[in-house]
Amino acid sequence: MSSSKGSSAAFVDAFSSPSRSSYEERLRRDETLRHFRLDLAPEDADEHWNRIVTRHAQLIRGIGAPLDIRATAFDYFLRRGVITEPVVVEQESLEETELLAYRDRLTGLHNYAYFDAEIRLEVARALRYETSLALVLVDVDGFKRINDRLGHGTGNDALVHVARLLKKGMRDGDVIARVGGDEFALLLHRADLSIGTLVAVRKREAIEQWFGAPPHAGSELAVTASLGVAALPAQARSVRELFEAADAALYHAKRSGRNRIGFARGDRLVCLQGPSVAGRFPSGQARIWSDRDAARDPGPRVVHPEKVGLSMTPETSPRL
Repeated sequence: MSSSKGSSAAFVDAFSSPSRSSYEERLRRDETLRHFRLDLAPEDADEHWNRIVTRHAQLIRGIGAPLDIRATAFDYFLRRGVITEPVVVEQESLEETELLAYRDRLTGLHNYAYFDAEIRLEVARALRYETSLALVLVDVDGFKRINDRLGHGTGNDALVHVARLLKKGMRDGDVIARVGGDEFALLLHRADLSIGTLVAVRKREAIEQWFGAPPHAGSELAVTASLGVAALPAQARSVRELFEAADAALYHAKRSGRNRIGFARGDRLVCLQGPSVAGRFPSGQARIWSDRDAARDPGPRVVHPEKVGLSMTPETSPRL
């Protein structure tokens, strides 16, 4: 018994160790509380969580063995009447139900309903913990033409391939969703405007290269995409502001000729389009259009991406 109590004490100490970062602890809190589908204000979530952690340590010492924090939270919420007449569902069954409700049947990506819920949660979390959050909106160029000339079946196939390219290499915690007929969105947690734009550059290139290769090269199925990038908190402090900033950047990319990435540089909108970038992004070059340039269309000028504030380091490099 003494050995089991010793191991449980070690477990408690590890759980409540000061070495555990504040962000990790808050992330653990949010992930645990999300199982209960509760709509809690941030201050209420903090208060409940502190009490759950205290109770959790007491229970572990009492039973002399590790205990899942979700079991403690369930007992806590039930005793306090926060939840009444709970229904316990196996995780696998719940995931199957949510798959039908929150997945796009054509592409297998998350749908708009799921994305809308997640962006509200992630924006609130980023503001609360003072972390960054990037939004990338993606629009397939000339998709209506593909449907009209090649048929909806071919158009659907194109969307499936675009979805696969957008999802490839993304982190597990990032959200990739189909939010409209030919529109997609990428929500990148702990990513600023620079990283969001770098991800957009890679995705634009991946789409252009895949559809630009045989047998699609030169055909009406040579699909490209325009992308708009915005980030919180630099450009937005709410879900609405984040969407509006990314949408404005996407519109600018479309207006500037399509197959481009739009983003804000100070109080101006600019676009990037360039050759494929291999390895570290600063070693490549990109063409940049400003909003004033687009109005008179003088043609692009070539700059290094790092000159417009974009850089990639081993610490910030996405797995793309």
